[in-house]
Order: sequence, then structure tokens, then C-alpha cells
Amino acid sequence: MYNYMRDSGDREADEHALEAVQEHHAARNVLREIMDLSLESEIFNAKAAVLAEMNEHHMDEEESTHFPWLEKHASDAELDELFKAYKAAEEAA
Repeated sequence: MYNYMRDSGDREADEHALEAVQEHHAARNVLREIMDLSLESEIFNAKAAVLAEMNEHHMDEEESTHFPWLEKHASDAELDELFKAYKAAEEAA
């Protein structure tokens, strides 16, 4: 999805996609840090709360900005291909 947005030639979509990719990167880093902590660590709950807030913000952006943009600019066939690519990546992870 983000590559499609970046390749669209739409400057605003490109900026949104770049930001979203960085949000994914930051969330993965925080998750790795959480996985290295003991459940009893005083930092565990704080990091988990930060990750939850990051994910909520990211999902809100996807639902309010990214998905509507895709529905407006991508054909049904392109949306099908993007969904298939998403499912394949999800299954490979």
C-alpha cells in the first residue's frame, strides 16, 4: 500500500506513506524492547502503553486518510492486488 502511495506522484500521499513506514519501524523497535523486558519491570507497562498509543494513532491515520485515498485513486484490480500482497506478507511474517 505504501509503495503504491509513494509511486503515485501525489506529494501528500508520498509524505503520508513515508511517515507510516517510519511509524511501523518505530513500533517494531518498541515491541523488540518490550519483548526483552520482564513483566515485573517498571518500564514494561509504560512501553506497552506507548506502543498501544502509537498503534491506535497509526490505525486512525490508515482509516481516515490512507484507505480513503486508496479507494479514490486505485482501481478495483489494483486494490485486489494490494490486498493479496498484504495477505501474503502477513502470512510470511
